[in-house]
Amino acid sequence: MIEQSCASHLRKVVSHAAQAIADHFLHVCSTALLTYTAHRVASDYWTERMQKVLLERLEFLTRASALWFTFASTIMLTAAFGIVMHVWDFVIIDEIYEAQVILDHVSCMTPIQRTVHIWLTATVDVLYPFLYGAFFIGVSLKAFGRTGLWLALPSFLVIPVDLFEGFTQVMLLQGHHEYVAAKVWATPAKLTLFFAGSAITAIGLVQLFRQRRP
Repeated sequence: MIEQSCASHLRKVVSHAAQAIADHFLHVCSTALLTYTAHRVASDYWTERMQKVLLERLEFLTRASALWFTFASTIMLTAAFGIVMHVWDFVIIDEIYEAQVILDHVSCMTPIQRTVHIWLTATVDVLYPFLYGAFFIGVSLKAFGRTGLWLALPSFLVIPVDLFEGFTQVMLLQGHHEYVAAKVWATPAKLTLFFAGSAITAIGLVQLFRQRRP
């Protein structure tokens, strides 16, 4: 009798313990689910709100006047690079990303050519990414709307990368060769982002052209 009573009591204890564990597990799971849902809703809300704010702030870039201005300015600055290189007879190092080639190219330039290159990089090449970046972003937003924010990401990122590359170039042209390591990765990153933004812009222009057709 005593053994049966003990066994019965043990089963009850185990049963209560199992029930308590199950209840606690369900409570933890339900709390975690509610917390995740609340965070997801809040995250979606703030993402939606942020996108709305960005679209409102960047709306001016989608206007026809802004698109024509940034496009024309980009063309003029592109021409300015060519004119300066032709007049002073040198090739800029903006597209060169091999360390030894960069150093050899800079060492072959005359002091006047290096000075002109520095001024070109510190003036025209500072405005350049802002203008072509604004054009790329404007076309992306106008053609693709809210989705255009994500498609314009390369065009947002290329601006600081291009500016940083310009900084490394000025330092290299002044004789600080230790900056070649930064230039080696900055230039491929800039070119990748630039060509990605260019491709999206080209698709966006085709999309806008189709929308204008009757």
